[in-house]
Amino acid sequence: MNNLLKILLAIFLPPVCAFIQVGFSLHFLINIVLTLLGGLPGMVHALWLVVSYKRACSVRDHKASPPGLAFFCLPDG
Repeated sequence: MNNLLKILLAIFLPPVCAFIQVGFSLHFLINIVLTLLGGLPGMVHALWLVVSYKRACSVRDHKASPPGLAFFCLPDG
């Protein structure tokens, strides 16, 4: 997904942006709590997720890892 669209989502719908970026993970839950505490903290957190290129890796990226854990990877290259 285009980073500009993700940035717009981070501003107007922070939890949706967080879910698209990292999936159902701890960062998504943190973003929901921050958004409920006041829109600005959730917005800043969602923008940080997009700008820092955090994304949820699949379990196949970490074969030796226990199932159910969310890992974060940087893009290749």
